[in-house]
Amino acid sequence: MILTVTLNPTIDKFYYLDRFKLNGLNRSVRCDTVASGKGLNVSRTLKSLGGETFATGIIAGYTGEFIINEINGLGIPNEFVRVPGETRVTANIMEIGSPETTEVLENGFAVTEADTERFLAVFGKRLNAMNESDFVVISGSACVGCPDDIYNVLIGTAKDRGIRTVLDTSGERLKRGVSAEPFMIKPNLNELRYLTGINIPAEKPDAQCAPLRIVKEAAAGLVRGGTEYVCVTMGADGAVVACRDGVYREPAERITPKRTVGCGDAFTAGFVKGLYDIMKPQECLKYAIKTATEHAIK
Repeated sequence: MILTVTLNPTIDKFYYLDRFKLNGLNRSVRCDTVASGKGLNVSRTLKSLGGETFATGIIAGYTGEFIINEINGLGIPNEFVRVPGETRVTANIMEIGSPETTEVLENGFAVTEADTERFLAVFGKRLNAMNESDFVVISGSACVGCPDDIYNVLIGTAKDRGIRTVLDTSGERLKRGVSAEPFMIKPNLNELRYLTGINIPAEKPDAQCAPLRIVKEAAAGLVRGGTEYVCVTMGADGAVVACRDGVYREPAERITPKRTVGCGDAFTAGFVKGLYDIMKPQECLKYAIKTATEHAIK
């Protein structure tokens, strides 16, 4: 079982335009509406890969009910805490033929201390149904009002039960969360810079240049600090994974992506399923990149 946690879910609306006009009138050619949030994206991909997953988190309002209806329709078992307000909506504006996206993100609902305690009770209940071969994937941002150390609490609670945790977030919650020594983290290059303070030059990190060596050294340093797997995603340049067995790099397949939103979550799903299926680190890395690539071109 792979439990995913989404504390600030969203409805992703993808507006496809022939051409985006700044400060002008834009009419979409097509609009897709998808239940989203990083943890939910991981569960959706795991489901498509044949993995066993369960989704939890916090939702609010009519938009929250849309999310529940969609993931129920996908056959993903779930238990979310409902709070007052409305779950946020994210606008993704895309020009047809380009993978680039302009995003407009709402802050979403706010929670109280009592709401957080209710969620922690649900989280604890789900952990009680899991065993040491399972994973908890904690992804994305947390809703307004959650304690600054909420991810540390979730990681610690899971570790106390012997369950492995995966953290994929950014900013201060990433820094705080790493101090709780999750089993795995998945920073991108910007998050790795923020987390470690390393200076990665602007040129792309290919196999022959200093930036890739810097990335590998930074990832290996985080492993020495207590995190067992550090997966650094580098977009079109593939990914690096550092673990106790060593540091590996896998290039990405050269493709023309249709969209890049959610590729990191697809990578996380692929890598964690590889670990769950007891693949070797290099096999997990290849499987994760394949999963992310398939997401980008579908």
